[in-house]
Amino acid sequence: MTSYPFAGEITDPDIIKAFKERYAEFKDERSVAAILLDMAIKNGWNDEDISLLANATVDQYYKAFKDTKGVELRNIINSSLQFDRFGNASAEWKEISRRAKEALRRIGRESSLNAHRVKKYGINVG
Repeated sequence: MTSYPFAGEITDPDIIKAFKERYAEFKDERSVAAILLDMAIKNGWNDEDISLLANATVDQYYKAFKDTKGVELRNIINSSLQFDRFGNASAEWKEISRRAKEALRRIGRESSLNAHRVKKYGINVG
């Protein structure tokens, strides 16, 4: 609880436990697209972003890519694929890229135009 204002002043273990339990009840309801776009805008991420993206389904990535257009689409695709460029990528980072690539392959198989579009991101649908 040290990341909260006045956390150092709260020492009662029952209060600390109650706050931790209450905090655990809050669910992050952001979509995959919203998380990826936020990462692109901030040029960074936090552990919660990574955990949510690593556990998102390929269908959720597919929906994010299909529902987004223009510059925002390019930004979220680049955000999801950036982890392949890191030599020390964690298992979660690799999983984000793997799921995003699978969603892009699915999109690429929908038409020859889509296959051409995803190829510029290094995705071969064959």
